[in-house]
Amino acid sequence: MSVVQKAASGIAWTILVSISSRAVGLASMLVVTRFLTPAEYGEVQVAAVLVFTTGVLTSFGLPNYMVAKAKASPQVHFAAALFYVLIGVVTLGGILLFQEPIAGALGDPAIQRFFPGLVLAGLLNRIAVPNLRALAIDLRFPVIAMSNAIGEISFGVVTVVLAWRGWGGYSVVVGNIVRCAFLLVISTAATRAHLWRTPWWPDWSTVRDLFRFGIPIWIGVSAVVVSMKWDNLLVARLFGSGPVGKYNLAYNLADIPAVHVGEHVGDVLLPSFARLEPERRPAALVRATGMLSLIMAPLAVGLGAVAPTLVELIFDPRWYEVGPMLTLLAGLAVVRPIGWTVNVFLQANDHPRVVMVLGLFRMVSVLALIAALAPLGLYWACAAPGVAFTVHSLIGIAAVRWTSGVSGTGMLSAMIRPILATVPMIAAVLAVRAALDGTAPAVGLLAEIAAGAIVYVPCAFLFARGAAKELLGIARRLIRR
Repeated sequence: MSVVQKAASGIAWTILVSISSRAVGLASMLVVTRFLTPAEYGEVQVAAVLVFTTGVLTSFGLPNYMVAKAKASPQVHFAAALFYVLIGVVTLGGILLFQEPIAGALGDPAIQRFFPGLVLAGLLNRIAVPNLRALAIDLRFPVIAMSNAIGEISFGVVTVVLAWRGWGGYSVVVGNIVRCAFLLVISTAATRAHLWRTPWWPDWSTVRDLFRFGIPIWIGVSAVVVSMKWDNLLVARLFGSGPVGKYNLAYNLADIPAVHVGEHVGDVLLPSFARLEPERRPAALVRATGMLSLIMAPLAVGLGAVAPTLVELIFDPRWYEVGPMLTLLAGLAVVRPIGWTVNVFLQANDHPRVVMVLGLFRMVSVLALIAALAPLGLYWACAAPGVAFTVHSLIGIAAVRWTSGVSGTGMLSAMIRPILATVPMIAAVLAVRAALDGTAPAVGLLAEIAAGAIVYVPCAFLFARGAAKELLGIARRLIRR
């Protein structure tokens, strides 16, 4: 099977399994809200954000090195994994050592009670990451997808059971421990040992090469993660634990299309771009942008359109504010995967410093916009991430045009055409909602989704015919295979 075929198959496997497992995770999250108050949910989410972003902020780009330099020797991969794990042990241990002042700085001393369990989960995840990167080098995407799925499902089951038993926020902590433990065990069993588990103490030139490549990527990726996660810390500081619980829930719902569809495509594209000949990569990027936008636009925009009906159906009145927040935040899922795809293209073409600059810009713009709009109210702050992600994607398109000669007009056209096809879809959803005003939320939601889908499909072929036909062809070939 060719690299392109393996990439297409990997994308399909990853998306299919991720959506299925995430459905379980989403259902568990919704059930948990029945047992936790918005304030307690906000506290444990703030603690989790701090611990797991610490893992990313101390990665130094070493996992990215393993994938981008897939042809390096197993000894070099071992050196990258060794440094990655040792740095994680030190930094995550530092959270436990300074947990009281950290919690105080975040404005809520109560969150420190969640740190020990979350740090344990973070360490388990840290050890599993080199295994997952080794599987990506082998293009064994179905195994990665299944590992993540089993972890996600175990997290959902454990969290719901413990929340029902009255464990409160600790149910989320234990669920994270179980998820990371499953991920470690399964990925360890599936990885071929020689890919990185070849003990070797690296020489200075190897260390220098690791961090020369890794540090710019690390800065860029860290900035991206901060822009995606530390908004929770900022909202908690500005508005308190209750509002941040609702904001976090709305953001997680809005992020489902981006994380569990769009970014999995990016995970598959990095090793795939790395294996393509350089002259074929620009055309592949434009095609990937068109198909990714064709998938993401209806998912993200549609989610925002049906948000009020969806929230009324699945939440109790304590959480109704999530509806308008979700509508405002859903826009970020349209453009965020485009920025991610641009990043992996730049990594595959050895432009780590450009990735770094783009990530820093996105981090600063998200946090600055939230702080600037916060005095106007929480809903205004919810609009900030979508604006920042859009600008970041546009600058990313300019960056690949400047560094690699990719057609900026081609990428913009590929991204915008599917978005234009969602305009009639939104009108159809709003018309159905007005016509069915006063009916049961379940009936209204199903009717809105059906109307949106029926309108979007022909509009997609009208506005983005080329990408729609290519995507349909890939789907047919995968089904036959």
